[in-house]
Amino acid sequence: MSTSSDKYFLRPSCNVFIFLFCAIILFATPFPVKAYGSPDQIKKTITDLSSLGDRSFGSEGAKKAADYIENEFKALGNFKVGRQLFLAPSVISSEAKFSIGDNKKISIKPAKLNAISPPATPQKGLTGPVIYVGKGRLGDFNGLPVKDAIVLMDMDSEKTG
Repeated sequence: MSTSSDKYFLRPSCNVFIFLFCAIILFATPFPVKAYGSPDQIKKTITDLSSLGDRSFGSEGAKKAADYIENEFKALGNFKVGRQLFLAPSVISSEAKFSIGDNKKISIKPAKLNAISPPATPQKGLTGPVIYVGKGRLGDFNGLPVKDAIVLMDMDSEKTG
């Protein structure tokens, strides 16, 4: 009479067969090539991706980076390369200019700190006096005409959290 534990033990000849089968499969499978053979190749990849500009989600640079990565994997060979489409919220900013007087215009990019509180500048823009408050500490505002002003502040506002 056999017990339930007898079902899970294989005869020694069967174990040898399984071992040989696994070894053949292992050594018959081609090993993938190395993606990077030298630090120069890594540096080139970083330089190439960095040259694409803004690569945030939904940007033109992100699309170019995806194309670049796909082509690099295809060049390595022995890979099934594809893409998976998924939807996610994205803040897309258009061109912004900071104008001083009638003649001076400076191109600026809004900070994309998070998608929860995206920039909310009206389409027609803002006008008003400009003041700079350094790191934005309360004392930095003392004596400045803040009402209806456009306040410029350093990104490092020393906020701790």
